[in-house]
Amino acid sequence: MKFLVIILALVVVGIGIFFGWQYIANQQANVVKSCGENNYNCLIEAAKVCGKATMASRTPFNLVDIGVETTGVIEIRGAAPEMADKCVFYTRTDNAKLIASASSQLTEAEKAATEQQLKNSLIGSEATCKFTTYQIVDLLETTKKYLAGESVDSISFGPPDCVVKLPTGAASQ
Repeated sequence: MKFLVIILALVVVGIGIFFGWQYIANQQANVVKSCGENNYNCLIEAAKVCGKATMASRTPFNLVDIGVETTGVIEIRGAAPEMADKCVFYTRTDNAKLIASASSQLTEAEKAATEQQLKNSLIGSEATCKFTTYQIVDLLETTKKYLAGESVDSISFGPPDCVVKLPTGAASQ
């Protein structure tokens, strides 16, 4: 009888440990790592294991001879539920502005109009894509190099599986 009680106690403890680990694993799966602003290393580490992470982005680039800066969010949202080998990547543009450029020949009125067009075309744009972890890491590493001023090759990995939402002002441009 003692033996049966010990076995039963061990089974109960084992079940408790099993469900405890399941609870911890589920809690960790729901944790979203905050990577701050432009911390691509943090986001790349999360992407390598398709872990959930979010990062504020500030991205300057040149459009012809006009400097532009966008701000927004980049997220790794975890595994795609219907595609075990894919990870969900999300990006959104929250703001866009012109950056003063010495080479720009635009008047103040032209700058204001151009900045408004940029805002109408970019603010609110979103993309949700399903990529392999390799593709996301490659995309983030290439972006990080570009922002550091390094020369980068174009990224090519076939047609992306993306849903893109453009702002309402972009259609009328």
